[in-house]
Parts: sequence; structure tokens; C-alpha cells
Amino acid sequence: MKQLLLPIFVLACVFCTQTSFTNSEAPQSRGKQKKIFPKTLNKHKIYLGMTEEKFLKKITLANKDVSKETITYTHTLNEGIIASISYFFTTETVPRLYQITLKYKDLNSVIPESIRLLGNPNHKNEWRFKKSLMKEDFDIGVWTFGHKLVYAATLKKGAWEQGF
Repeated sequence: MKQLLLPIFVLACVFCTQTSFTNSEAPQSRGKQKKIFPKTLNKHKIYLGMTEEKFLKKITLANKDVSKETITYTHTLNEGIIASISYFFTTETVPRLYQITLKYKDLNSVIPESIRLLGNPNHKNEWRFKKSLMKEDFDIGVWTFGHKLVYAATLKKGAWEQGF
């Protein structure tokens, strides 16, 4: 009887391991991301790697635009220093958030606010956060561009899959 139980136990372990790794969503260790995001994103519990389905439960007033390469939602804000936020999702079977772009009302507030949130740049004039540091399955890059602060992830099927 003991000889029969061991193979059954091993097969059960393999089955459980396989089903836990086939989940299409990334590990959700949002805690590390929260530290580098502005309050607006944290208030809505938005994080890189989240599915479009979860996003739509949190942000309902966003305009949607779909192209062959990406699904984009833009959320206009009427509060604080941020004018709007754009969210970029992959177009795979289970779309995942791979980029967030915050557009600030005032160009002069972008760099000081970025430094307040992220500290001094650690990669030229940009910020890089390795997946091991963030406890995610992707790296995160952050940079400014005019009125915008861009958060991006090296998610598969995203624009930054190959790096920044």
C-alpha cells in the first residue's frame, strides 16, 4: 500500500505545481511598486502587470483606444497636479498593464515630483528597478518626457519586452 501512495503523492504534487504556474497573471507583489508610484495610482490600487479585467473594476471613467499592438485607456483627472493618466495593455488573450503615463498640468512640476517619488535617477537621467528588487517577473523603467512621467515594464508582448 505504501508503494502505491508514494507515486500518487508525487503526481498530486506535480499537478498542483503545474496548475499554479499556468496562471496567466504575474505575481502580485504590488507592495514594492507602491513605493515608487504617486498617491493617485495607489489610491486606485493600480500596478504594472495587472490584468485588464482587474483594472476595469477599479477605473471606470477611462476612454478606451484599441490598436493592433496595444489597448490604451486614458483617465482625465480634475484634481491635483496630474492632468491625465494613460494605461497601456498588451493585446494578448489576458491583457496585462505594461505602461502607465502620467501627464502633469505644469511642465515645471514633472522633474521635482519624479525626484520626490523616486529619488535621484540611477540610470543616466532615468530610473531602473530590477525584477529581483521589485519582486516581480519584469524590470521597471521610469523616465520623464516633456509633461509626462512614464512607468514601463518589460512584460511579454508589451512594447518594452526587449528592455528600455
